[in-house]
Amino acid sequence: MFYNFQISLLNTPTTLVYLLLFFWGVNVYAQDEKKDAYSKYLDSAKIYSSSKPKLAAQFLDSIPNPLTKTLKGQLASYYLEKGLIALSLDDIPNTHKYYILAVKYAEIEKDYDSGGTAALGLFSQVYAVQKDTSANSYLRTARDFFKRSGNTLQLLEVDQMPAYIKLIDSEYQESYDLTLANIEASKAVVDEDGYYYLFDLFMLATNALHIDKIDAAKTYYSEFVKLKQNPTVDIGLYNYYDCSIQMCFVHYYFDKKQNDKTLYYLSKASELRSEMNNNLKKDFYRQYSDTYKRMNNLTLSETYLDSLNLLNNKIIDEAIKSNYSTNEELVNIGDELQQENEENLFNKKLLFILGGVLASLLIVFLLSYKKLKKRLHSKKTQIDDLSYLKTNHEKLKIKTQGLEAYISELKEQIKMIATVDTTEGQRGQIKDLYRNIQLKSTNILDEGKTHYELINELNADFFKELKNTYPDLSDSEIIICYYLCIGFKNKEIGTFLNRSTRSIESKRYRISKKIGLSKDTETLLEHLNELFKTHNLLSES
Repeated sequence: MFYNFQISLLNTPTTLVYLLLFFWGVNVYAQDEKKDAYSKYLDSAKIYSSSKPKLAAQFLDSIPNPLTKTLKGQLASYYLEKGLIALSLDDIPNTHKYYILAVKYAEIEKDYDSGGTAALGLFSQVYAVQKDTSANSYLRTARDFFKRSGNTLQLLEVDQMPAYIKLIDSEYQESYDLTLANIEASKAVVDEDGYYYLFDLFMLATNALHIDKIDAAKTYYSEFVKLKQNPTVDIGLYNYYDCSIQMCFVHYYFDKKQNDKTLYYLSKASELRSEMNNNLKKDFYRQYSDTYKRMNNLTLSETYLDSLNLLNNKIIDEAIKSNYSTNEELVNIGDELQQENEENLFNKKLLFILGGVLASLLIVFLLSYKKLKKRLHSKKTQIDDLSYLKTNHEKLKIKTQGLEAYISELKEQIKMIATVDTTEGQRGQIKDLYRNIQLKSTNILDEGKTHYELINELNADFFKELKNTYPDLSDSEIIICYYLCIGFKNKEIGTFLNRSTRSIESKRYRISKKIGLSKDTETLLEHLNELFKTHNLLSES
């Protein structure tokens, strides 16, 4: 019972650790499943971000906060989609904000494709507003991201930017020439992704209209229209570029004072009004107003001018709301980051506690193992000693029985001598008995074995240690060492072993040789005494 209690007690910390690890694993698994569900919302938003931006926004709004937890590792992609949705809704301030966040998290998460796309968007926005080289840092960031991801197609878009810059700067001829020189690269990948060829044709048609090449503009526009059926071309982007080209035709014919064709292309642009951003809408209302004004239709001119004013007021209101939501979202992001830091700190503490528990268990295990190993060694030594004593005991028991039989035999012989009538006869038989005793005594004590077995029984530790230390020594040599150590002289040892004093001296010499002693260092007796003291056996002897 006590043993079982000890085992149970020792297993309790281990069981606790296993339980902690189990529940932690279950929690991680549950979180991973939730992350998968939220990732599906993000994937759905990607499908509709251009064609149905409000629906896409609803998918993203369904993802709960904190985003650093629910979309861990996908924040760059999330903020890129938020930026694209804001762009489709013509919410320029939020577009800029989300693109910046996408670039920030792309570096952290190593999502270089999302970061590169966002950086390109930032470049287009900033250059369109400021028209200076400060926007080029975003272009360099985009190129760096796409190189790191190995995205050759998106690098093609980066290479289109010099021509696009010239278009924004109204350097139409330079933009036209640059686009024309590099158009084969985008045309080569039109089946893989038609966007890049679409963009080049958009710039060629636009530039051609601005440099008064109407026939070339119509040719490039006809080629542009063919891409509407290309399955790799996003229809939302196609419609936006189409609307932009229609407005360029409007400007071309307005400058030529051809009012009918101006109104024709305005009506074509009107069909795509849902694809217009605020800048295109402003230009659309202004061109209608100016055209009708030139045609002396002041009523319609004023109508479109009023629409333009309403649009400007709407833009101002949306900018105010956007600034408010931006500040609010920045606060939320700060809260999310703080919460993430707190969670990371908790996880670190939990890992530290688990590490401490495991370390403690390891220490307990090592100490228990060391203690158990020591006990096993002690038990093994005791078993060896017991076996050694048992063997000697059996030998002694047999020898004792032999001696008892011999003594009984002597008693019988003495009784027989006592029955002899003459003194001379008794004396002769006594001499014979003495000679027999001497002869049998010599056989019994041969090689000192009887002494060795008898004394070994009483001094097992001594003989065992000496045998282990010097395994080359014979039993008779070991017993001589024992007699020397307890103070016997050579003559006394010879008497016990039925040997001459010279024989004992010779054996002592051989013992010294086997042990490896030198006469100049120490004697055999000094060496044995030192050995006894080292192994604490002198008192036991």
